[in-house]
Amino acid sequence: MANRLLEVVVPEDKKDQACKVVKEHVEDKVWTSSLSENLISIRLIIHSAKSGELMKELESAFRDVDGFRIFVFPLEASVPRIEEPEEEEPEEEEDKPRFTMLGVSIDELYTDVTEAVGATRVSAILVILASIVAAVGLARNNVAVIIGAMVIAPFLGPNVAISLGTVLGDFTLAIKAVRTLLVALVLGVAVSVSIGIIFNIDPTIHEIVSRTQVDTTDIALALSSGVAGTLAFTTAVLSSLIGVMVAVSLLPPLAVFGMLLGGGHYYACLGALFLFAINIVCINLAGVVTFRLFGVRPKVWWKEDKARAGARNAMILWGTLLAVLCLIIVFGYT
Repeated sequence: MANRLLEVVVPEDKKDQACKVVKEHVEDKVWTSSLSENLISIRLIIHSAKSGELMKELESAFRDVDGFRIFVFPLEASVPRIEEPEEEEPEEEEDKPRFTMLGVSIDELYTDVTEAVGATRVSAILVILASIVAAVGLARNNVAVIIGAMVIAPFLGPNVAISLGTVLGDFTLAIKAVRTLLVALVLGVAVSVSIGIIFNIDPTIHEIVSRTQVDTTDIALALSSGVAGTLAFTTAVLSSLIGVMVAVSLLPPLAVFGMLLGGGHYYACLGALFLFAINIVCINLAGVVTFRLFGVRPKVWWKEDKARAGARNAMILWGTLLAVLCLIIVFGYT
């Protein structure tokens, strides 16, 4: 379900003010109860896409009040079933984004993306295992094994976090994501190079050759992967499945590059490296653009200029790199 159960905790003397704010967004499905220490709890059911604006108003009104808290819980089911009323299409306003957040509030989005980033031992082990499985699948020309490697490769979170950190002006998050991604890439290359050194790699295998040749369809695939990866977080869909799309773009060419480099096939490995570069650029460009189109903005106004400048500079950087890579494709790969 796309609904959320929100619990708002405020002092008793702020009950009427808080209930007034809540009921501007939710007319029914609201319950209040007393807690200890002169606090009251207001619980309500609200669609996840609408929760962000309510949480923003509550935080603005009560952020300095002792005891104020907002807790957000995913609502898996309700008995009896909650029927959502049909709504009229709102009139477009010039200052609103072209699209709207479809599934989660900014707070949920930030929490989910932040939790998906981190150079943990588990993520490092998953990268190593995914690289081994991918190398075996490529060497055996086995598509099923390659797909299995992409299922376990943890590449979605860091890439989305880089885009989100840029769009929100949270460069601490963006830098952390870059470090996490670099660790994953270094591990992936190291494992692949080791396999290329130890085993005899045939560079003419179809699954390997296909990752050393680049054309415009690879750009379309990478851009689609970037948009899908971003929407996996903004719409609360099953990110583990969409994460495979991002891994499709990153893991196989990275593994091929390392294997061919370790095996001494230096010219062929450059094609795989070039394909990887195109994919990483497209994924991050698509992520930044998608977040901006869906209205992801900082929660506080004084960060807006910094965030806008960061997003603009990122789009210029990624767009310029993509243009250069496209020129190389046109004049170097035709």
